[in-house]
Amino acid sequence: MKHPFFPTIIGGIISFIIFTFDYFQFSLIEKFLMFAFFVILSLVILLIDDKDQTKSQKKVYSIIRVLHFPAALLSLASLMTSKTWEVGNSAISGALSLAWLLFTFLLALYGLVLILEKKRKIEEIAIGAG
Repeated sequence: MKHPFFPTIIGGIISFIIFTFDYFQFSLIEKFLMFAFFVILSLVILLIDDKDQTKSQKKVYSIIRVLHFPAALLSLASLMTSKTWEVGNSAISGALSLAWLLFTFLLALYGLVLILEKKRKIEEIAIGAG
């Protein structure tokens, strides 16, 4: 069985490389944004795993787990096209960012499903709204 922290460890290595090497011409805020994409969000995805999930929640959660790392890599490539590789066309950067937009919509869908199915519990509504 694959270790649940494997994407977080790989994301941490990528974040370390981004922070240490000067090849990536990112500002400090962009470096921390990549850290959040690769490390913080993958840890949050592990936290929202619940053993009492319904069938629709399990389906959305499994899609989120599968699409997180490729979406984070495409967002890194999107930043690199505008900063490191200095491609003048912003359409390439925008097209690469669409994967992260889709991933964000999936997270919002998971929160909406959580709110709709756990209407009585205020704690679950607060987690779903976050």
